[in-house]
Amino acid sequence: MKIIIGLLLLAAGMGYLYRPNTVMKLNEWIKKHIFNDQILIHHRRKIGLAMLLLGFLLLYFGVK
Repeated sequence: MKIIIGLLLLAAGMGYLYRPNTVMKLNEWIKKHIFNDQILIHHRRKIGLAMLLLGFLLLYFGVK
């Protein structure tokens, strides 16, 4: 998990340095389609439950 997060951060850093326009377009698309307020309001219970389960799993495997 740490390797995946590290690679994502490395790719994001390289994107900001060498292709800032692509990063800005990706940011705009994410705001419009994923973090849309209407989607979050309508699916808040599903999203909240999924985050709780993922959090418990990560804590369990991290402590184990």
